[in-house]
Amino acid sequence: MKNALKRLFVVLLSSVIMIAFFASAAEAASIKLNKSKITVSVGETYRLRVSGAQKPPKWKSGNKRIVSVGKKGNVKGISSGTATVSAKVGRKVYKCRVTVESPKISSVKKIVPVGKSFALKLIGTGRHVKWSSSNRRIACVTENGIVKALNPGSVNIIAEVGKSRYLCKVIVRADAVLYSERIYAPDSLLVSSVRPADGYHRL
Repeated sequence: MKNALKRLFVVLLSSVIMIAFFASAAEAASIKLNKSKITVSVGETYRLRVSGAQKPPKWKSGNKRIVSVGKKGNVKGISSGTATVSAKVGRKVYKCRVTVESPKISSVKKIVPVGKSFALKLIGTGRHVKWSSSNRRIACVTENGIVKALNPGSVNIIAEVGKSRYLCKVIVRADAVLYSERIYAPDSLLVSSVRPADGYHRL
């Protein structure tokens, strides 16, 4: 009788261990990190997520001088470079390679006459750049960063990459025209004819 109970106990214990093992294996198979690699700009944040885990993962940055990560998986670019962010669930570690860029716009301010076109570039990124104008009646911009001045005024040309925005302030002036200014003496005799230093009058 005792031997039978022992055998039954061993069978039950083995069953419990096997169930726990397969349940753990099934959970591990269902756990996924939403990204294996990402690119962010300095100061930009991105939320990494682990799905299928019963407990919150433990996050860690491989290089805190390049990228930081919070308890909820919020990754932030600190300086240019590449680092690995890891999420540990139980004994398993899931990794994401993070590249941090430091883009710069080719010009932060331009003064141009109506009708003038010029090119802007976002330097230091390999990601897609979205261009837009804060006032398309003053200046418009193409998807390739070609700006055209349309009417006098001030406008911001915006380059967006990820969640980061970079601005170029564009001041559009009316066309320059050449002019002469006559100066008369009190006795109404013509004394001289002069121009501004650059020879142009800005309307």
